[in-house]
Amino acid sequence: MKIFKILIGALVVLLALVLLFPLVYPINLYIPQLEKALSGQLRQPVKIGNIAIAYTPMPKLVLESMMIGEHQEVQIRKALVLPAYLSLLTDQLTIRQLTLEGADVKQEFMLIAPAILNAGKGMSRFRVESVKFTESNIRMNHATVGPLNAAVSFDPSGGFKDIVLSQEGSPATLQIAPKDGQYSFSFVAQSWSPPVAPAVKFGSLTINALGNMDGLVIDDIRAVISGGTLVGSAKLEWADKWQLSGKYTMSNLQLETLTQGLSEKTNVAGRASMEGVFGSNGKYLEDLLLAPRAEASFKVEDGTINNFDFITAIRYNAGTKGEGGLRGGKTRFDVLTGNLEVSDKTYRFKGVGLQSGLLVANGGLLISPDKKANGQFSVRIKSAVNPLAVPISVGGTLDSPLLRPTGSIRARPAEGSAATSEAPHTEETE
Repeated sequence: MKIFKILIGALVVLLALVLLFPLVYPINLYIPQLEKALSGQLRQPVKIGNIAIAYTPMPKLVLESMMIGEHQEVQIRKALVLPAYLSLLTDQLTIRQLTLEGADVKQEFMLIAPAILNAGKGMSRFRVESVKFTESNIRMNHATVGPLNAAVSFDPSGGFKDIVLSQEGSPATLQIAPKDGQYSFSFVAQSWSPPVAPAVKFGSLTINALGNMDGLVIDDIRAVISGGTLVGSAKLEWADKWQLSGKYTMSNLQLETLTQGLSEKTNVAGRASMEGVFGSNGKYLEDLLLAPRAEASFKVEDGTINNFDFITAIRYNAGTKGEGGLRGGKTRFDVLTGNLEVSDKTYRFKGVGLQSGLLVANGGLLISPDKKANGQFSVRIKSAVNPLAVPISVGGTLDSPLLRPTGSIRARPAEGSAATSEAPHTEETE
């Protein structure tokens, strides 16, 4: 019993010495040695502003104002080092958890991050079990992504196993892991809206890719959006400049919510299917969002064009060439088809065909970057007795389009149908 009391007393004294040591000894004297050790481990210059000890909830080493890289590509407000205490008695120091708070990481550093995370593989004197990032940001050249949280895990040999990135309050995660000499990327989201397009909401979104130092091959894009489905693939390259290209197919979409992102007043409702390609390029990653390009063919069924009324334009304005015009209303249709081209923030609708009972319209429309509308349609009423064809120009703005007849023609009935005439050429003006 006496020996037991002595052992307990010795442990208490030892613990007290450990806890009091930082208070009586300037542990900042160890900064140069620690900087040298970390620089060798990470193969990057490391600078530490201050060292302290945190005692709750568990004693841990605190490294403040850390900087990593030749040009301080990584700046860390605080690093909390929680060791496996029993490893202090062995030849291999094990860090149970390393928590990095308020890390700012430059874009350039992200390309070499996997190699740095793998730097501990096979190290016999030093091993990290897990790393966590909180309230951290990725600094692009002209934008910032964050704040982000991340969890990095390692295998028993100290090699990089995977990293999972997330954002507080966001239902999206990105996992990156080594695979066959490259890296796999898996993005998963539920009930999620992209920050750059908050009006677009995915019921679910899954993106799987395989990448290396030159780019990503995105071979699997699957999504549920606006009640429909999207599948596609893409390729992202960054060797000389950032280049994105891909293709997609969408089916059974309810269009109204999506098209309201362009205009709450003038939009299209209906069940849509489309397929097309997209692309973009730029000097920086964030430039890909500045000038995207896309081409698509589309078909919309059982729908309505809101704020766009062909029938009333014919009924009340036919024959008033050069006068008046109509705003507002809506056009119901059975089928709406055409092709869409998007470039330089300009939307070009070409080869548009609309059918709604006896009403047939063909033509095209251009929406400029400042939301001005310019188009021409041939609108016809099919009738064996009194067919009517009215050329209608479209002007005004996307939010308030103006439909103006440019004449009226009593068309000669064609055999079988009066809807077989060619669509007029649409002049595109910027």
